[in-house]
Amino acid sequence: MSTDWDPDELARQIMSDVGQVSEPRDGKGGMRPKDDDADNTAFDFVLARDISVMPKAHLIEGFLGRQEVSAWYGPPDAGKSTVTIDAGGHVAAGLDYCGRAVEQGAVLYVAAERGAIVRRRVKAWCLEQERNDIPLAVVDAAVDLRSNKLDADRIITTANRLANATGKPVVWIIFDTFNRVLAGGDENSSKDVGAVIAAVDRIHRATGAHCSLIHHVPVDRSDRMRGHGSVLGAVDTTIRINKESGVVQVGIDIAKDLVDKPAFAFTFKSVVVVTDDNGNETTAPVLVPTETTPTRAARREARLPKASKIALSALREAIDELGSVPAASSHIPTNVRTVTLEQWRTYAYRRGVSPSETARARQMAFQRAGQHLVAEHHVGTWDELYWLG
Repeated sequence: MSTDWDPDELARQIMSDVGQVSEPRDGKGGMRPKDDDADNTAFDFVLARDISVMPKAHLIEGFLGRQEVSAWYGPPDAGKSTVTIDAGGHVAAGLDYCGRAVEQGAVLYVAAERGAIVRRRVKAWCLEQERNDIPLAVVDAAVDLRSNKLDADRIITTANRLANATGKPVVWIIFDTFNRVLAGGDENSSKDVGAVIAAVDRIHRATGAHCSLIHHVPVDRSDRMRGHGSVLGAVDTTIRINKESGVVQVGIDIAKDLVDKPAFAFTFKSVVVVTDDNGNETTAPVLVPTETTPTRAARREARLPKASKIALSALREAIDELGSVPAASSHIPTNVRTVTLEQWRTYAYRRGVSPSETARARQMAFQRAGQHLVAEHHVGTWDELYWLG
């Protein structure tokens, strides 16, 4: 058998076997890539020396990035839809949001659930702000971003039509809610959740708009988003929405490139959107900024363990109902209302500080929660008296 062999021919045969035929680069078996125009398999790349960096653009200054993805989450009664409609209205109208500049543009609100309610809330916002003609549109339809690739294309087409109709680029697309665009999929399935994330990413890239997902929290806690962690890993920003004592608190929980994490506080206001012939009014809520900005302590409170949150709420309730101002002391703040340890413990047990009904388990849960709250300065104590820190 002849030992003569052509290295160029050998290289060509090897690449042919793996389906990547290209011309040899030299006579030593090395491969020369095809011409750029003929090569459809390579991704575009940029060399480090050619990278140019532009200043970060914001949709809402210091709060939302221009072309990013965010998740807004909180318990069912916190006002998630009202919060996002309020922010979206400010962007569409070009109004500063809580004193922060916005980049005006068209906003597409995808109401995959409760579309009629969303429309009423948008109308209420426009009436309250006296700005009826803003480039904000509502899609009231079932949307499947998990298994129906056509729906992602339809959102992209809808965004393009909205831009043409308003003469403004679509800068924000809001999906309300993540569960509904999951369209019957499993929130705990990496495959199902990943499919929705991929669809949102495609919409985000095709439109250049900031995309937001409105999401829920588990029934038993409010410090994380419900379901698979892929959502958290896929978004640039998470915004937590809570409501306590009638005050809606909105604040950034995680932001990948923000040092300062702003937080805002609002109260609800009811606005009449229509009155029928019998004088019956149909109302919808809007947000009114308050002077009560969530403190750092309030933001830390949102991250407390469940038992500590329960114990803290129990202390507030006990103070409201039983609290009294003790005699003047250099150890207790002036005019602060306090309760005894036993009073606090009774309310904590009543609220279920421990899932166990055994005396020992409840005692240990309350003790650990109380110690944690005191150590983190949520609660003050002196001589068996306790007050809110």
